[in-house]
Amino acid sequence: MITRRTAMMGAGGMLMVRPARAQHVHHGFDPAVPQPPSRLVRNYRMPSVPLVDQTGKAADLAAELQKPGPVLMTFIFTTCPGICPILSSVVAATTDALGPERAGVRFWSLTIDPDHDGPAELAAYADMFGAGPEWRLFTGAPGAIGAVRLAFEADSDIKMAHRALYLLRIREASWARFEGDVTPEHLAGAAREVLAAQS
Repeated sequence: MITRRTAMMGAGGMLMVRPARAQHVHHGFDPAVPQPPSRLVRNYRMPSVPLVDQTGKAADLAAELQKPGPVLMTFIFTTCPGICPILSSVVAATTDALGPERAGVRFWSLTIDPDHDGPAELAAYADMFGAGPEWRLFTGAPGAIGAVRLAFEADSDIKMAHRALYLLRIREASWARFEGDVTPEHLAGAAREVLAAQS
């Protein structure tokens, strides 16, 4: 079983939060070759669609984005054998790196396999990565999840080869899009910049 600890531990038990890779190895990607991180700023509008989090609580993320503040968003699925544990380990390490400042950041992970991932599956996955109350995982009808992926230009990936993508809301509809060898330090630093700008 993959746990937050095993996902973050390398050979010999040394702590190793590996940066998220661009796609799965079995699609020809060489994980030994670092991919420099990229940061692009895009304007995205969250569609108003019904979702539910790992506790069973209903959510409309478009309405929740009316509240200011940084949001770090990823797309995952709970049975993913490759990139998702890495993505989630980086998110977990980012919450650790932020320390008390994480209380000002919202962390959202949306499943791309809503047919399998219900609240119970997401809750078990959240437990594996030690998710605190600031980290919510969402599912919904396939059409609702598809609308979110389309709105954030994350709909072109097939499930087993989706990209290592992190989205950080800077302000209103402005989002920073991170891909490549993104580390917790990259994400924590960017979140701190957003927090400082709004204070």
